[in-house]
Amino acid sequence: MNYEKSYFDMLLPKQQVNTTLVVESFRTQGSYEIEINATIKNPTFSDKALVLIDSLEKENGNQDNISTTKTRIAYARDLLSSNPKCLELNEVLGDIQKDLDNGRVSVAKSKIEEVINACRYLTSTQDINEEKPGIITVNFDNIRNNTKLFYTIIATAALALLGIVFSMYYTNKKQD
Repeated sequence: MNYEKSYFDMLLPKQQVNTTLVVESFRTQGSYEIEINATIKNPTFSDKALVLIDSLEKENGNQDNISTTKTRIAYARDLLSSNPKCLELNEVLGDIQKDLDNGRVSVAKSKIEEVINACRYLTSTQDINEEKPGIITVNFDNIRNNTKLFYTIIATAALALLGIVFSMYYTNKKQD
């Protein structure tokens, strides 16, 4: 396994950088678990992710092409059944099988890739948390320690109170 780029001098908060991981199989077909570790020096932090990979055989002619497509259909069926958000994509698998049975292998291959990519997209978006406003907390110690902010808040509150008093006074005066 080799990364295209495995070291980054600096990443800013919420910055993303893409790199390519090349995995060469010592077998022709199989499933692999790859653990990817990331370590940050300043501030000290580390994280890891587990990636599951299913490799397929290379295609060598039409019969292997059909075999590979059938394997991809089985993979897609497993992928869709293990992800509740992808269950409605199961309907397309029947159409793909019909295309394969009718000899339209290239159409079946492109459709199966679309289904797999759609499921990957749906599962990748399920973990995105929407930011919801929380409870606003005010730390009065910080306000008291910042004299400009403290006097600005006192002046604003005094002007607001003065405005309310004048409004009430003139409203009552007009009614008399």
